[in-house]
Amino acid sequence: MKITLNKIGLEYLEAGSKCVVFENPTINQGYINLYFNQLDKNTLIFNDLNGQIIEINKITDKNDHFRIEFKNPLHTGTYFIFAKNKNGEACSQKIFVR
Repeated sequence: MKITLNKIGLEYLEAGSKCVVFENPTINQGYINLYFNQLDKNTLIFNDLNGQIIEINKITDKNDHFRIEFKNPLHTGTYFIFAKNKNGEACSQKIFVR
């Protein structure tokens, strides 16, 4: 069953999905998009497979999702994002960069 949860048209296979990185896998364009309702920007951590924290330049609220821009280009590989929203709900996602 697919449902649409927001106006950008993200479709989820499960109604319980509250945290999605899109496009995933992504090409290195210097940013990722995150759908996570009421993101607490101060809790966001982005790191690589070795646990090295990747510096974030800017987090922009796009009304129905957040654009996370990095200080340096991402290299091809696997990354992880961790965050909480203002209600204390956790988000963790694996991101693949081509």
